[in-house]
Amino acid sequence: MNQAPLPPDQLEELRQLAGTLNERLLSAGSSSAERAFGIGCGLGLVPVIAIAFILFILGVVNLILAVVVGVLSLLFLVSFAALLASIARANVVKRTYQSDVLPAIEQYLIESGMSRVEFDTRVAELLPGGSPLLEFLSPLRQAESGEPG
Repeated sequence: MNQAPLPPDQLEELRQLAGTLNERLLSAGSSSAERAFGIGCGLGLVPVIAIAFILFILGVVNLILAVVVGVLSLLFLVSFAALLASIARANVVKRTYQSDVLPAIEQYLIESGMSRVEFDTRVAELLPGGSPLLEFLSPLRQAESGEPG
């Protein structure tokens, strides 16, 4: 489906809206992921250090083994905290989309008279790959022409 080109002012308005909405999702996801990662590492670090210290004091492990167990535990802890951060980011981005971004898109569609499919297709062309907003768009694919977007 070939779309008629948008007037320059409407294209710029759409570009600004897409950038603003994408930035809103990006900042919400980033702050949530940072917070989850920090909490996961902070709360998990205390038991890891305590267990390694107790095992060393009781003579169950020597200093070298305690350090190795501690390092391996920290690696596991960081991996687990990263997983939690990723899950938290995905959940917050989805919630932010539903509560903030979707109403803004619907308002723009009402004001501009544009269809949702046309909006999704045009915004997908404007945003760089990997943008959080792209996860929620359903642009028309022009598979037979080989064009992306």
